[in-house]
Amino acid sequence: MIPVIMHHVPAGASSSQFLHYLQLHKSDRFCAYDHGEKENQRIYGQSQPPDYPLERVTAPAALYYTQNDYLTAVKDVERLIKRLPNIVEDHMYEYMNWNHIDMVWGISARRLAQPRMLEILRLYETGGAQNGTDLTTTQSVERKTESMEQEVQLLAKYKYPGETHTVTTEDKYVLQMHRIARPGAKPVLLMHGLLDSSATWILMGPHSGLGYFLYDAGYDVWLANARGNCYSRSHVKLNPDTDKAYWNFSWHEIGYYDLPALIDAVLAKTGYQKLSYFGHSQGSTSFFVMASTRPEYNAKINLMSALGPVVYCGNMRSEFTGLVHRFINIFGEGKELLPHSSKLTGCMMSETTIQTCLYYVWKAIGRDPAEFNKTMIPAMLNHLPCGGSSNQLIHYMQLYKSARFCAYDHGKENHRIYGRSRPPDYPLEKVTAPVAIFYTQNDYLNALKDVKRLIKRLPNVVEDHLYPYKKWNHIDMTWGISARRLAHPAMLKVMRRCEAGGPQNGTKLATTVSPVKTANMTTVTVLKAVGT
Repeated sequence: MIPVIMHHVPAGASSSQFLHYLQLHKSDRFCAYDHGEKENQRIYGQSQPPDYPLERVTAPAALYYTQNDYLTAVKDVERLIKRLPNIVEDHMYEYMNWNHIDMVWGISARRLAQPRMLEILRLYETGGAQNGTDLTTTQSVERKTESMEQEVQLLAKYKYPGETHTVTTEDKYVLQMHRIARPGAKPVLLMHGLLDSSATWILMGPHSGLGYFLYDAGYDVWLANARGNCYSRSHVKLNPDTDKAYWNFSWHEIGYYDLPALIDAVLAKTGYQKLSYFGHSQGSTSFFVMASTRPEYNAKINLMSALGPVVYCGNMRSEFTGLVHRFINIFGEGKELLPHSSKLTGCMMSETTIQTCLYYVWKAIGRDPAEFNKTMIPAMLNHLPCGGSSNQLIHYMQLYKSARFCAYDHGKENHRIYGRSRPPDYPLEKVTAPVAIFYTQNDYLNALKDVKRLIKRLPNVVEDHLYPYKKWNHIDMTWGISARRLAHPAMLKVMRRCEAGGPQNGTKLATTVSPVKTANMTTVTVLKAVGT
C-alpha cells in the first residue's frame, strides 16, 4: 500500500502546527501557542501562554492508545486521563509493538482495534453510561492489578457475566472465586498452577482462554484461587503481612482444605451434586491430594481433567532445579514467595531484556516460541507472579529429590506429625473419580516417564492424551496460540462423554490400565493429621 499512501500523504498543513507541538514538548504543558513574551502580553494579557482548561471538557471521552507509540507516551496519556472529568473508556491496547498508526492503518486494526471503538460509539449514541461512569473500568484492565475485582472487570471487558464469591476453609483461610455465570448450567471448576491465579484461564482473551471456551460451550464456569495468591491472601484471624503462621502451608493444604471448601461452595450455589474439574500443574497436584486423603470427594466429581499434572517429579528436566535448591536454603520455609507486588516489568525494558527473560522461561518449562504470544507479555506480567508460600516450592523439590508423591517432609518433626521418620505416600489408588490426563512431550516440569508412572497408579484413568506436537511445553495447553484449535476441543469431548455416563470405573476411552494394589488404609488417617 506504500504507493497509495505516498499519493495521499503528506497532505499539507501550517508550520505553526508543527511549532506548537514542539512548544508542548519543550514546556511539558498543554497550552496555547507561545508568541513570545511581548506578543503574549498583548494576546493573552500574560507573559506565558495559558493552559487549556481541560476540566471543562465534559463530553464523554474514550481514549485509545498503544505502548510503542513514540509520539504518545503512556505516562503522558495517564496524565491526560487524570485531568479529564468524563473518561468513559481508558483503553491501552495490549499489543506490545503497536505504534502511532497501527489503530488506523495496521493490518490487524479491523480485527483487534476498531470493533471496540464502534461498540463504545453506539452505546453513547443510544444513551449509554455517561457523566464519569466508565463502561468497563476507569483504568486499563490489564494495568489495574491492585484491584481485587480485576477478573470480573476483565470478563466485563469482553461482555461476559462475571461474579466474585468468597469461601472460608475449615482452617479459616479466606479464598476468592470468580464465576462466569450461567445459572442452571452444569458447573465446572478450574484451578490454576503454582504462583498463578484465576486469571490464567481468561487472560488470553475469548478466542484463546479455556474459561471462555467452556462458558461458550454451555457451562457455568468457576475460576478458583488457592490460598496465598493475590486474590486469596486473607484469613479470619491471621494477618499475612505480620503473622508468619499464615504462610505455613504447601499444596497439601490447598488440596486438603481449599479444594473441598471450593467444591462444596460451588455445589451449594448451583444445586448440583457433581461438578467437573480442570487442574493445571499444581491444580492437578492438589486435586490428587484431596481425592486420596478425603476420598469422599471423589463422588462429587464428574471428571477430573489434569493438564500437565506435576505429581511424580523424579525425571523433571527443568534446568532451574539446582538454582531452586540454593534459593530454598537461603530463603527458608514458611515465607511469602513472589507476591503480586514482585513486578517483573524489567523484562519489558527492551527487546534484549524480553529475550533474556524468555530464555530463562524456556529453561524452566520447555522451549516453544512458536506457540507463545509475545504481544500478551505486558498482560502476563501484570498478572504474574501472583504469590504463594515458599513451602509449595520446597514440597515440589522434595518430590524431585525423593522421586515419590508424598506428604511434606518436616525432618525431625515427621515422627510427631506422621508417627514415622519419612512422610507417607499419598494413596493414589483411592482416587476413584474419572481422570483424564492431558500432557505434552516438551514439558520440562512434567516428564513423560513420570506421567506414565502416575497413570499406572490411578485406578480410573479414562483418557490418556499425549498431544502429538513435539515442541509443546508446560503452558501451551492453556496459553498456546493453537490451544483453542488443537487442545481444548478434545478436553470438552471427554468431559461431555463422562457427564453423559460414558466409560468410567477403570475403562479407558483410549487405552487400558493395569489394576493397582490397595495401599495401607492407615495412610489416609496419617495424611489427614497433617492439616489438623
